Amino acid sequence: MSKRIRRSDIPEERYVCKEGERILVNEEVVKAIDDMFDELDDMLEQEQEEASDDE
Repeated sequence: MSKRIRRSDIPEERYVCKEGERILVNEEVVKAIDDMFDELDDMLEQEQEEASDDE
């Protein structure tokens, strides 16, 4: 049901707005967040598989 967000879905210019300022997000930070979401997606898939096994 939920759409998996891929790195390619995020525009090349990545900005975080804080008090009207535009700050370019560090590429390493973006990759770390991307990896974290991949891990969460894998955990969610595993939980869903276990839940369907229990039925």
